[in-house]
Amino acid sequence: MIAISIANAINYGSYSLTGAVLLCFALVVAVSTASRALPGFPSNGTFILATAVLAVLSLTDSLGHFMGESVPFVASVLLLALGSLALFSERQWLRWSGLAVAVSADISVILSKIRWGRASIDVFTVLQSGSEHLLHGRNPYLLLYASTTPGQRFTPFPYGPGALLLVIPGRLLGDVRASEILLMGLLVLAIAMIARRTVGTGHAWPLLALVLACPFTTFMVIQSWIEVASVTGVIVWLWLRDHSPSIAVCALGLGLASTFLGLPLVVFLFIWHRHLRHEIMAGVALAAAITLPFIVWTGPVRYVSDVLLTPLSVPWRRDALGVNAIWGHLAGAPLPWFVVAGVPALLLGIFLSRGRQSWPDDVMSASLLLLGALLVAKFAFFNYYFIVAFGIFAALAGGYGLPADALATLARDGGACTGPGNDLAPHLVHHPWGTPE
Repeated sequence: MIAISIANAINYGSYSLTGAVLLCFALVVAVSTASRALPGFPSNGTFILATAVLAVLSLTDSLGHFMGESVPFVASVLLLALGSLALFSERQWLRWSGLAVAVSADISVILSKIRWGRASIDVFTVLQSGSEHLLHGRNPYLLLYASTTPGQRFTPFPYGPGALLLVIPGRLLGDVRASEILLMGLLVLAIAMIARRTVGTGHAWPLLALVLACPFTTFMVIQSWIEVASVTGVIVWLWLRDHSPSIAVCALGLGLASTFLGLPLVVFLFIWHRHLRHEIMAGVALAAAITLPFIVWTGPVRYVSDVLLTPLSVPWRRDALGVNAIWGHLAGAPLPWFVVAGVPALLLGIFLSRGRQSWPDDVMSASLLLLGALLVAKFAFFNYYFIVAFGIFAALAGGYGLPADALATLARDGGACTGPGNDLAPHLVHHPWGTPE
């Protein structure tokens, strides 16, 4: 997790030889240890070190040439570090105080780096303008927007209608990122609640500190990247499906109606778990139902071309973060097709050979599969690696790699909440969320 964060902080998810090497290192280490059971949850010392490192990554602002530095920003990051570290205390009042400080600092970091209602990235332009057009009864899919992608002057609206619906509240306040702050808050809450239920509150606090200090948490919102919506939908579904299955599926469907980039996180859940497969299919069906009126309004041919095919037609990028970009700088051309296809195929074979695992192990495997695919893809940037990072956070929250007896002990000794979620802890490793098929 630290390696992935450092790699993306070096040049804000753009081309970096060091960053790509770190990502490859993280992938090799994670895949080579994926089949080993961990002796217990990572120690507080490990989490303290990781939290401090992640906070420093934000403080160094290695993207200085792009984001600059300011007194409010530096002060906010210092408060973020202090607040996050306070979450390791054994005293409840200090934990809650630290949480309030860390959350406030995250919001302050975001506000110190944005100009309300303005941004120099096309993602913001299409969301801000597209939602405004929709509010005035105009079809945002029939318009073109200024693009900041090299070689592309204009872009159609490239996201699903769920993105428009989710950012409208923020647009009414003048900036779509207001909605994304709420989405990110919901995402962090979902991870914390999964951890509380599975590994106990004593270990949920350190994980929460790590999430709050992570550069992904703030920079995704600053740049208004909509992948936040898709990942939030997936992880809220994982959180709520035991107790509120209908709401959980609605969250999944709305997230996928924004962008389907969250789907890779559930690929092994779909393959191995029949009861989860039905819910994922229900979420996809809901996403399709939300999208259908906009397809009819826009016209099927144009909608498919603009939303589904246009992103695929974006050319290979030498400024991306990954092995493909490094190869491009060395050889002047992208990787051969058999490498681009072979790396994900190899990883898929490795993970499939392990058979059915617990849901946290399957989410971790899916995150690593996505990481491998991004490294050799024609382009991948900060927002794509965010999906990997928060997939890993969700897996850790669910007790990734821990044997059944360790999960049961953590849930009991960590002070996890009572209820159906805890009753499942002893057999999560083999039969997540209920009776074996």
